[in-house]
This record gives sequence, structure tokens and C-alpha cells, in this order.
Amino acid sequence: MKQDSSLRRRYWMSLTNTSTPTPTTDPRGRVGYSLWTRYLAALLGVRLPERDRPFEEAVTDAPHLASIDEADDRDPERDDQLVLLGGTQRGESLGSRRPVLVTAASMLAISALFVGSFIFLHSRFDVIEYHPYPVALVISSDRIPLIQASPDLSTMVFDSSGRLLATGTSSGHVQLFESTTGRPIESILNANASILALAFSPDSHYLAMGDKSGSVTIWDLSVRRALYRISEGSPVWGLAFSPNGDELAATTGGGKVSVWSASNGYLGPIQLTGHVSEVYSVAFAPDSRTLASGGYDGTVRLWDIDTGKSIATFDAKDDSVWSVAFSPDGQTVAAGGPEGLRLWDLTTRTSMDSDPSGNRNNQVYSVAFSPGGRVVATACEDGSVRLWNSATDSPIGDPFLTHRGRALAVAFRPDGSALLSGGKDGMVGVYADIFGRTPWK
Repeated sequence: MKQDSSLRRRYWMSLTNTSTPTPTTDPRGRVGYSLWTRYLAALLGVRLPERDRPFEEAVTDAPHLASIDEADDRDPERDDQLVLLGGTQRGESLGSRRPVLVTAASMLAISALFVGSFIFLHSRFDVIEYHPYPVALVISSDRIPLIQASPDLSTMVFDSSGRLLATGTSSGHVQLFESTTGRPIESILNANASILALAFSPDSHYLAMGDKSGSVTIWDLSVRRALYRISEGSPVWGLAFSPNGDELAATTGGGKVSVWSASNGYLGPIQLTGHVSEVYSVAFAPDSRTLASGGYDGTVRLWDIDTGKSIATFDAKDDSVWSVAFSPDGQTVAAGGPEGLRLWDLTTRTSMDSDPSGNRNNQVYSVAFSPGGRVVATACEDGSVRLWNSATDSPIGDPFLTHRGRALAVAFRPDGSALLSGGKDGMVGVYADIFGRTPWK
């Protein structure tokens, strides 16, 4: 039984070596991989370097393992001994049939390891199925507190890079933070009234602030002073810069949308009229010439800002619209409100509402498309962040229950490496795949 024990130990080590996914070496110096290493590589989608031949074949080249002459001495009553699956005759070479060597103990240990890993991943991380990858994504949800954040947060917005976060309060304060650390960068006092809307310029050099008194202030972040202050006369609920940075749009009460041009110093805005009550949100299409607006009247309207005319109207089914966004290709528009998320295909001008009754009873305060356009994220009243398939309007995985209180903003990093959220609790949520993949690209 000496040879049998030696062989058993050799394969037990190969099956249970989990220290690191590095190659082992057979008696002739050729590269092989343990069973656990190969399984882990397959699970993570990693391609291991090609080896000359299976590790099992290399065993036959070891002089002291060329055959098993004492195989018949095994006790048939013990099922934890080495077993040659497929069987061999006395004196037959192990490599002639390339048997798989296992023991009941090793199989139980590996099964326990897999089950334990599965339970650990689901308890510690969010595991979701996502189309671009053949395996499940394992998403970590980190909570970063905003240092010295005001307790009366009313609105917040991320810049285009996802590195900066601006917050507004009901007491008229605006604060600027690093989203990755929560460190405060600047505090801006706008004593006019409660801050209702914020928007970064595409290059993050300017921050527009809209308040309840009807003022729009454009702040230069490089010199740290206000450049322009515009009076709208009624509360400013929504703000958006165009992707090229040339225009700024604002939504107000009375169904009015104003568009200013930076080239003339934000003078003489274009007035877009058509909504019959307060307009809460506005967003530019990637071409910078088309604008979407949504409001209390339950409609989403598309505008040609060159002509000032409405080019399409979508019915949100008597549901107020609090947030709107365009997909990166400009072919889909998303809207969030008291009844959840709605999507429209701009090519066919039709609704993509595939599940009007399912998971629609959570109020949505912010919507954002992933850089690749395949995922829509929503920030919800219950503090959750939810993911949706933009092609089918169906949910992806379970909600991220990150914030204690209302989630106010969501944004994706441009490289698709992370999803960010901000909540009324003064926390920033960062959602990223723990293996470093870019699931949102």
C-alpha cells in the first residue's frame, strides 16, 4: 500500500491546492494545473496558458508511480480509499486509460468549498446575471460617507467623470465633494432660497444652480466665483448643459422651458412652451440639438432647440415625470416618476413598457444610462438603486439596498467600471465588479 498512499497524497495535493492559481510541474518539467485552478479559471472566465499534456499523463513517467501492484489489497469495506474510476488490471500503466483519481473525502471537501463560496458571495456581495459575460457578476456595494455633509439635502448630481459630486440643501447651501473619498472640496452659499436643481458642464469647469426663488447661478469652479445670475421668476426644478457645453436648459413652473446660449453670455433665452404645468426635468440628446423635458402633466416632450418646436410627445400615463435621460446613441429616452421607470424607442416612437405592473410601484428620482446604453439605473424613494435592461425594459438582478432614505442621484463612470449613487442620508454608493471587469461599458 506504500505506492497507493504516495499516489493518493500526490493527487490529494493537486485537488486541494488553493493557495494561488499558479502552474505545477510534472516530473519532466512540463506545465500542468490542479483541478481547483482549472475550475476557478473557468468560473472567472480566465484563459490559462496551454500546457503540453494533461497532468495525469505525467504521473506515469514517475518511476515509483508507473503501476499499482497492490491495488487488490484495498479493503472493499472502506469507501474513502483511492479509487481508479474505470478500473485497471494488475500491472497496467496508469496512463493507458488516463483514469481520473478521486476520493470520497476530497469530493466532499471540494463540494463544501464550492457551497461555502457560493453562500459567502451571496451574503457579502450582490451576484447578478448580466448579458455580456458568460458567468455571473459579483458586485460589491461600498458606502462612502460625505464628510461634513449638510443634513437637509434636497438634491445632488455627479459630474460627467463620476469623480465630483455636488449637493444642494433646503437652506440654500451647495457643497462639492470627491465622490471616491467623500472629502469636501468647496462650500458655496446661495442665500436666495432652497436649492432645487444642479448641473455640471461637460468639462466640469462650471456648476449651474437653480433655486426656489427662480434664480439660476452659474459658478466657475476654477476661480471659485459666480459668473452669471439669471432670474426666471418661478422655481427652477431642472437644469442641464448640452453635451457640447454651448447651451444651458432650465425648467420652471408654468410649463416653461428656457434654453440659453453660452456664446452670448446667457442672454435672450429660447422659450419652449407646450407643457401645461410645472416641468421638473430636462436632458439633452447626444447631438446637443434635441432636448427632452418631463413634468407634472405626465408627458415627455422632445424639442428641436434650433427651431424651438416640439417634435414628439410621449404619454407617461398620467404619471408625473421627475427625471429624463437619453441613451448614448440617442435612440431611447428614459423617464422616472412616482410609478417607476418608463422607456420609449425614438425610432418607432413607441413605448417599451414590457411590464407595466411589475416592480413599478417605487418612485424614481433619477435615471441614467450606462456608457454602452444596455443598462438603465434608477434611484428610488426607498433608498434602493435598481438596474434595468434597456432593450427589454426588464429588471436585472435584485435592487441594491444602499441608502437609508431617499436615493437622489445615479451616474455611471465613463469607462463603465462603476455605478454611483447618492442619497439623502449623505452617503455615496459605489457598485463595481470585484474582479475588475467593466460590466457597464
